Amino acid sequence: MASHSVGWKLCASVSPLVAATAIAISRTCDNHHHWQDVTVGSLLGIAVGWTVYRQYYPPTDHKQCQTPLIALAPIIPNLESVVIDDPLKLV
Repeated sequence: MASHSVGWKLCASVSPLVAATAIAISRTCDNHHHWQDVTVGSLLGIAVGWTVYRQYYPPTDHKQCQTPLIALAPIIPNLESVVIDDPLKLV
């Protein structure tokens, strides 16, 4: 059962990247955009997506990567006295 959920997660995470890559290539081949614009836009999109994900969720290699950080907070003792400057330190 675990292998099915891993495969589903992989397909769900890779399919938007494949679609975005296909659109970027088609826009470049049709001469609607320069390749530099497409490359910088892609890198910007990846950086923003990664940053937003990491604000709310632990790393993808964490055993509970699907659980938001706020839901993991109750299992951490003395959370009230901890100043959170890096959410990764909590996990």
